[in-house]
Amino acid sequence: MMDCRKQGKYPMVISSRKGRWKIWAALGLAGVVLGCCGCGNSAEESKSLQSDPIGSESELFSEMDYQNADMILSLGCSGVTPTQRGAEELWETSNHTIYINTYGNGKLGGDEDLIRSVQDGTLSLYVGATSGVTAVIPEISLFDIPYQYENLEECNRLLKGELFDWFQQFYQKQGLQLISWGAVSFRELTCNTELKSSGDFLKLKIRTLDNEWHKLYWKSLGAKTLEMNYSDVFYALQQGEINAQENPIGAIIGSNFSSVQKYFVMTNHLPFIYTCVMNKELYDSLTEDQRRYITEYFEGLVQKEIQTDAQVVQMIRERTDMEIITLDADLKQDMKDHNQVVIDTLKEKLGEDIVEEYLTMTASR
Repeated sequence: MMDCRKQGKYPMVISSRKGRWKIWAALGLAGVVLGCCGCGNSAEESKSLQSDPIGSESELFSEMDYQNADMILSLGCSGVTPTQRGAEELWETSNHTIYINTYGNGKLGGDEDLIRSVQDGTLSLYVGATSGVTAVIPEISLFDIPYQYENLEECNRLLKGELFDWFQQFYQKQGLQLISWGAVSFRELTCNTELKSSGDFLKLKIRTLDNEWHKLYWKSLGAKTLEMNYSDVFYALQQGEINAQENPIGAIIGSNFSSVQKYFVMTNHLPFIYTCVMNKELYDSLTEDQRRYITEYFEGLVQKEIQTDAQVVQMIRERTDMEIITLDADLKQDMKDHNQVVIDTLKEKLGEDIVEEYLTMTASR
């Protein structure tokens, strides 16, 4: 499939206005509907954000006089992005100086395409999950170690604290600036086989991301794994090609997986960490006020999306017919124990020191 970024199809136009950067993506400024067809990889589970339907995204060219902004940024996401109202909020809080054009639902490509576009400066911002950018930032794979966090509160405390500064070095090494991140929910399992014991994993044929650590983990439990595009998951479940998948709650409900899945299993195996990343050269060019406006906007966006276990259960009961399965202690411990295969393999790839340092920081919770 053609990599639109490498073909230079969406060059960023940069000019100066009142001593500040003015940035926009060439795509869409000719009055065409936002988006491109057939560019990039699958839509990542960034669709898990509980924002308004992204149909409003095509209305981002509103009547507001955003063209007079000092800065117009382009933002790419493979799933749901901030909606019209969100862009207007930043427009207002920045005193009509910063506006964001958002391109969601994979219209500029998959997660790896988008993060590389931010790297080379053809895109201002990327929002999405950590699990989709491990090819660019290998150290982010550390978040793919299952069962490192008991709850979202402890995860977010670390993300806002020492982990933010520690991981920032890896982003900056790739020409990126981590603006904000947060764990908004856990990834959960849905399936058509009742999960009661470890032996039941042998009955699962589960779709996974294009992520070697996810595949490694589920295989270690005995499940068969099948990598496929996110957009193909519903059809594959419907046709019986697979009988299980795992995703954050928003993606599960938003894609109507409940109509082709019987069971919702509260595995809480991995935090779904939503990130906002900017081109570092662009970030370095911003004023302190601009940095503050942008950071506060994205931090607020993440905070609004955090879902507690109780909220997840309520959503499943109110909006689906799936039966909720809570893991018993022995089965959950078995799932936890199988994270060692991921840890050992990450040590081989990233180096033992980096992995041990991360495990020490998360164990100090």
